[in-house]
Amino acid sequence: MMERGLGLRLQKEIPVSIEDLLDLMRRDQVDIVPIPAAAPLGPEWTRTIAFAHLGNVIITRNGTRAISGLGDLDGKRIALVGTGRAYKVKVQAPGATLVLLGSTAEGLRAVQDRAADAYVGDVISADRAIRSDFPDLRIAAPAGFDDDLVFAVRGQYQPLVPLINRMLASLDHDDQQRIRSQWLEVQVSSGVQWRTVAMGAGVAMLLLAILTLAWLRTRREIQHREKTDSLMRDLTRNLPGVIFKITRDPTGKYALPFVAGNTRALFGMGHDELMADPNQTLPACIHEPDMVRIRRAMDHSYQELTPVEMDFRTVSPAPERWVRVSAVARRLDDGVVHWSGYWVDVTAWHRQADALEAAKESAESAAALRANFLAAMSHEIRTPMAGITGIIEILSRSDVNEDQRYLLGLVEDYAQALRTILDDVLDISRMEANRLSLETVDTDLRVLVSNSIELVLDLSRRKKLRCICHIDPDLAGVVIADPTRLRQILLNLLSNAIKFTSSGYVAVSVHVLETTKDAQSWCLTVTDTGIGIAASEQGKLFQPFTQAEASTSRTYGGSGLGLAICRRLADLMRATLELHSAPGEGTRVSLTLTTPIARQTAIDAALAGRTALVRSRDPDTTRALEAILRSFGTRLVADIAQAQLLLAEESIPGTQVRWVPLVQDSSDAPRSAIVVEPLLPTHVRRACLHALDETTPRETSNMAPKASHAGRILVAEDHSTNQLLVQRQLAELGYRCRVASDGVQALAALTDDHFDLLITDLRMPGMSGFELARAVRAREVAQGLPRIPILALSAGVAAEDEAQCREAGMDGHLRKPIGLEEMKTQLERWLPPEPAANDATADVTLTGTIAALVESAQRGEPSPEIASPPLPPIESLDLAMLTRSFGSRETVCLVAEDLLANLPADLQELRSADEARDAHRMGRALHRITGALGTFGYRGLAGDLRTASRTAEGGSLVPSGEIAMLLRRVERTLSDLGEFVSENRTNVD
Repeated sequence: MMERGLGLRLQKEIPVSIEDLLDLMRRDQVDIVPIPAAAPLGPEWTRTIAFAHLGNVIITRNGTRAISGLGDLDGKRIALVGTGRAYKVKVQAPGATLVLLGSTAEGLRAVQDRAADAYVGDVISADRAIRSDFPDLRIAAPAGFDDDLVFAVRGQYQPLVPLINRMLASLDHDDQQRIRSQWLEVQVSSGVQWRTVAMGAGVAMLLLAILTLAWLRTRREIQHREKTDSLMRDLTRNLPGVIFKITRDPTGKYALPFVAGNTRALFGMGHDELMADPNQTLPACIHEPDMVRIRRAMDHSYQELTPVEMDFRTVSPAPERWVRVSAVARRLDDGVVHWSGYWVDVTAWHRQADALEAAKESAESAAALRANFLAAMSHEIRTPMAGITGIIEILSRSDVNEDQRYLLGLVEDYAQALRTILDDVLDISRMEANRLSLETVDTDLRVLVSNSIELVLDLSRRKKLRCICHIDPDLAGVVIADPTRLRQILLNLLSNAIKFTSSGYVAVSVHVLETTKDAQSWCLTVTDTGIGIAASEQGKLFQPFTQAEASTSRTYGGSGLGLAICRRLADLMRATLELHSAPGEGTRVSLTLTTPIARQTAIDAALAGRTALVRSRDPDTTRALEAILRSFGTRLVADIAQAQLLLAEESIPGTQVRWVPLVQDSSDAPRSAIVVEPLLPTHVRRACLHALDETTPRETSNMAPKASHAGRILVAEDHSTNQLLVQRQLAELGYRCRVASDGVQALAALTDDHFDLLITDLRMPGMSGFELARAVRAREVAQGLPRIPILALSAGVAAEDEAQCREAGMDGHLRKPIGLEEMKTQLERWLPPEPAANDATADVTLTGTIAALVESAQRGEPSPEIASPPLPPIESLDLAMLTRSFGSRETVCLVAEDLLANLPADLQELRSADEARDAHRMGRALHRITGALGTFGYRGLAGDLRTASRTAEGGSLVPSGEIAMLLRRVERTLSDLGEFVSENRTNVD
């Protein structure tokens, strides 16, 4: 046919086997060869398209168990030739062990020698080899797949491949049959011979025998499976669960071919009813919402072959029952997915879970009620206590003798002790109600530890205890943590240590355990030489209202809440709190915590680059001071001529260096000196800056400075004692104020007079502080009035109070009792910084403004612009710090220019989000603005923006007035930043 179709002259070579054919090909004795497509060929051979298909069969030893296909060989050893054939075998018998060999003869020999259980190969090669060389083997069954036959063309004749392919593609059935007869037969006969007929009959008999054996085996398997199914149903009929097999075809139709167990107890139907049409019967007895979930789970499992695990409710039989389904999926070749699994009744488990949930909700409700009751009681107790502490503070600043001052100090100590107990009780109740949360912000641990130690120094001095502090120089400069709760833990531990130590020392140390790129693990330890605690009593210490012994409370006082609160706070922080103690040897309590790093270094802008020389008589003090100075970025020198600062017990005459004295601890130690024990980083910084004349005024008197603000304050407070206290405190600070007894009076006062700040109690009869704030904000919007800052003044300590204050439009929160210094700091953020004018001038100005408004309104003209509400002063930029952070002044300017170019878009997005009242968009815009400004050290503004961002990200809208105030502050800051860039760009150029 090739000779006729392609004009070629061919000479035939007839090999005995495929191995002989491959040998002829290796010896280059043939040029065009018919061969299975999977046969290995060298690079010099090219295959044509397939012209025929050759069936594969399974060869086993005579006398072995009958098989019907490759699936029966799963787990057996199968010999074969070629990786393509191996892949097809592995699909049908995944558990079989494949033995790859080089030829058909090797494969059959492996079966004959019992090195393999079966051989899979093409029927022609296998049949010839069995009849000639392996009479103990037989063809057991078809393999279930065919090999494609192609022509292999060698070397120089490869250009013929496209021609041969076209010829093969154009062949009809008779031509294809003629090729198979001429190329695949070992011997070609032109006539019919009896030998050929006998061979054909033998093959037919063989095939008939194979089919008969397969039929008998299949019938036997069917009978065996029917018997097994019947036995399985008998075994599972009385089990609490039901075993099933569900199938789904590609059209989405489900079938239930097998089910065993007590289905009537679960679904109210027998096996036959349930299996009749599961597409109708199962949905009819399952709760509709649960059926939707089941369909969704089955669809997902059908696509991804994931297990199905879920609980659902049945509506039949009554009453409602809970059923759990667990099934695994398997996909077959025809696309049908089978699920094998079980249903089991879990009604009792769900009822128990529901009862536990109800009990949990009841307990939480009771805890919440208790927390609310304690919060209310705390508010009622703290209100008069705030009056007591405030009056004591004012009285202590008056002209009293030393004996009276001592007695006032005792009263203040007792008031503070009572306040601590109240706070502890309230914290415990909020923890039990799961209403205590953390607020993580940028935290300087050096400052936190130093300030906490300063708070208890007087207590240690009274007991003549040494107070020691050591902070690891490798501690990160700023970490992200909750400073309020960390300080609470540290003060609790310090108070306990001082309380239970009569002699010796109390030590605080912070050691770095591990530092990674973004986080740092550190251990805060408080050690004392006190009475110690027996091992048998240590477990009680972390339980509320419990102390080691009953006599301890009588001797030392306390509520027994401190360590319980510390343990729960540590758990909330995911920290570890450990206690080590022994009677007579003292106690060591350690808090181990991992915190994200906000800034790695503790470099101080004012001390970085300065030079210092440390000369202390104590080598340990010298090393500690040098470590602190290095962390500040100060350069240490050995030559006093190169030093700007000298830290020593005594000065060196005849030098120009600034001397920083090193002194022992005492209550009258000057602020310009460094107390060497405890050696606190804040003291070192303060004394060094004092020596360099770069700190705040060196010494302040016991009297708070008078305010220089011109603002008038309206106070809304219903309690007469608190009215008097607030008036005296504001007068002490130099502010003018007016008092209203409730919200209604305050609103009327705002209508009749001009005020720059409103301070309001939250819970007043008639109109509460929240209602007053909302009314003021509504009045401002309706009448186009400027926004007045509103500060809450309350003894309440619930976290939701602050959230309600923000929602009502308040700008800040003053917590009773509040000291003069804290009040001064808060007020200076909101009141105008102009120097105070006399009342007459202020009244004339206000009268003129009102008159101008009335006159403009009568003429129908727009109202003249009213001064914007007061804003906090713009924070100054620290160029030295920015230069160190960014590498150069030019880089600082480049980054600032980028911020000035891109931040206006975020501001516009914030305005749009505010107009749309979209909390999600508002939160995203605030978050971006916060990050940009925080990069340049605008900590105060970034902190206020962060607070608003958290409110919006939590799903609550930030009041429009507060957004407007923040936008004004950001715009002022950007204007100042633009001037900074212009000035420094000029200098750089």
